[in-house]
Amino acid sequence: MNRAAPRAHEGSPARDARAGVWDPIVGHEAAVESLRRMVSARRVPHALLFAGPSGTGRGTVATALAAALNCAADGCGGCESCAKVARGVHPDVHVIEPEGEQLLVEEVRAVREEAFRSRHEGRAKIFIVREADRMNATAANALLKVLEEPPADVVFVLLASSPEDLLPTVRSRCRSIDFHDASPAEVRRALVDRYGVAEEQAVWAVAAAQGRLGRAVALATDAGTAERRMSHLRIPAALAAGDAASALEAATGLLAEAEDSAAGLRDRHREQIQVIEDSLGGSRGSATFVRRAERRQKRELRRAQRDALDEALVDLAGWYRDILLVQSGTGGDLVNPDMADALAREAEGMPVRAVLGAIACLEEARARLVRGAQALLAVEAALLGIQAAMAGTTTPGRLGRQ
Repeated sequence: MNRAAPRAHEGSPARDARAGVWDPIVGHEAAVESLRRMVSARRVPHALLFAGPSGTGRGTVATALAAALNCAADGCGGCESCAKVARGVHPDVHVIEPEGEQLLVEEVRAVREEAFRSRHEGRAKIFIVREADRMNATAANALLKVLEEPPADVVFVLLASSPEDLLPTVRSRCRSIDFHDASPAEVRRALVDRYGVAEEQAVWAVAAAQGRLGRAVALATDAGTAERRMSHLRIPAALAAGDAASALEAATGLLAEAEDSAAGLRDRHREQIQVIEDSLGGSRGSATFVRRAERRQKRELRRAQRDALDEALVDLAGWYRDILLVQSGTGGDLVNPDMADALAREAEGMPVRAVLGAIACLEEARARLVRGAQALLAVEAALLGIQAAMAGTTTPGRLGRQ
């Protein structure tokens, strides 16, 4: 009999709602302590480079820093300024990310212009540049001009998965801080200590989330997330039927799920615009700020939908990874220990080459989504590719060219 997944909590995490802005951060103790000292001493560099893989908490730390810089108590987490930063409505905190595959010069020039305008209400103006390593050369040179002669009380925080892709001259003007994935033990401890999750449930959530803190928290505290994971893990059985219709139906379902997951974000976006309009009224630059916020919201919505699809693809990749682990007989830790019996049945007679092909399809779909491919087509191609791999009609090396 399969071991059932521990039931997800349906309440809010067991945390003090007014805890400091640094409190939600797991791991990165040295980086956080260094940043806190900088804020306290009022010696924050004008440009910081947060280098490390996506999902390591770089964005959370950047937001905490922005709040701390604009808080009279250096990041209390409970004042109006900290609340505005957390909700994404602080007029002096700007988040920039690529519209498409690259961060273009027009976006960077708009940032440069805003940087030289006076602050609206905060102590500092902060620009958080997501995926800064995706700036093209022209955009990087435009940013370099403001980094060479930065305005007072302006801080740039560049987030980069591949910092070596940044111009050396840009890197040289930034204080670099490295970020790494939190260890499974750190994630488990955070679930137990900060979110009040039972030990057994925390162990399961860390495994199912493949070590990612945000995903582990969602699995352990939100019943809907746990239910969606189970629906993802039913897809391999549906694909086994071998007909294209089942693959296309599953892909459509995943896209609908991703769009549904953004419903709450749309409500928050409406609140953000209302707060901005109430805060700025008809003051200088208010219309420009609203337009910028609306553009950012569109990017955030696309990112949320892409992330939801990525979670589904990661869940599926974890399933096929577990198949390989069961077939190897090495006794390693499963991503889906609650599905051990089903995995053992599926592993019997499934060609290793087919399993590798399925994983390759999923990884290619994830890469395509990052590059801005049409979401439905990318997911359809992945699921149809898995069917083809299982039928032995293609090879892993050809999957990326379908």
